[in-house]
Amino acid sequence: MCAQAISFARIHRLYFGVYNKKYGGVENGARVFHFCHSIPEVYGGILKEENMKLITNSALVV
Repeated sequence: MCAQAISFARIHRLYFGVYNKKYGGVENGARVFHFCHSIPEVYGGILKEENMKLITNSALVV
């Protein structure tokens, strides 16, 4: 659903830090952008290790 909203908003570039092989709809999973009119340039894995630490630490807090 988030990938579809990104397309509807006509966002031209999408940057993200960590891939989600199970639930991701941008690079993995449903790959929604192949069916959309507006397809952004996607840049993933930015500061991957640092972002993974943040996600792991926040999961421990919850």
